Amino acid sequence: MVSDSGQFHRRSVRLKGYDYRQAGAYFITLVTAGRKNIFGEIKDEAMVLNNTGILIAALWYTLPQHFMMACGDWVFMANRRHRKGS
Repeated sequence: MVSDSGQFHRRSVRLKGYDYRQAGAYFITLVTAGRKNIFGEIKDEAMVLNNTGILIAALWYTLPQHFMMACGDWVFMANRRHRKGS
């Protein structure tokens, strides 16, 4: 969406009236630029992390040391394509 000033603005997906400061579970999805596989690759139907993937996995568990939060499970997902229709 482009504003009157010509700058691009994303539409918010936040629930109106919801206080996001309260405790709760959140699902976070990150997509790499160009959907590049920068964390590893799939081998024999399993994700094999490269050095970048190993670093990100290790950093995930340090977040509670810096922020008042708990981190749950996570998963790296390979890019997949969805067929239109059925």
